[in-house]
Amino acid sequence: MMLTGLYPLKNGMFMNDVTLNPDSKSFAKLYKQQGYNTAYIGKWHVDGNGRSAFIPKERRQGFDYWKALECSHSYNNSNYWGNDDKLHSWEGYDAAAQTKDAITYIETQAKKESPFCLILSWGPPHAPYKTAPKEFSGFI
Repeated sequence: MMLTGLYPLKNGMFMNDVTLNPDSKSFAKLYKQQGYNTAYIGKWHVDGNGRSAFIPKERRQGFDYWKALECSHSYNNSNYWGNDDKLHSWEGYDAAAQTKDAITYIETQAKKESPFCLILSWGPPHAPYKTAPKEFSGFI
């Protein structure tokens, strides 16, 4: 719903592991039309072609900056597909590494004249629980 503004029965995303139509009108595509740089970091969960499978540009719904994986629950040893269309690994706890990357992206974009849109989509909090490093587990 967040990407398209449509209810699940209208956009076809009525459960996990199905494909969002690549021709959908996502908000990222609309932002791009208005000159925004668009970025997505983290868990994608709308490609439906295998949880670790490559997600080609035409199925990224208009996001330019790309560091995402369909789904992983191995938060201390997770991967992502990058803009170079290669599989990479997040260093350490993925939520912390993804946040650090998002901060770098924001700092870089803030120096530019054009607007930007960033989605940061963490896997945790999600089972398995209590896998975060000690410095992040004080709230559990």
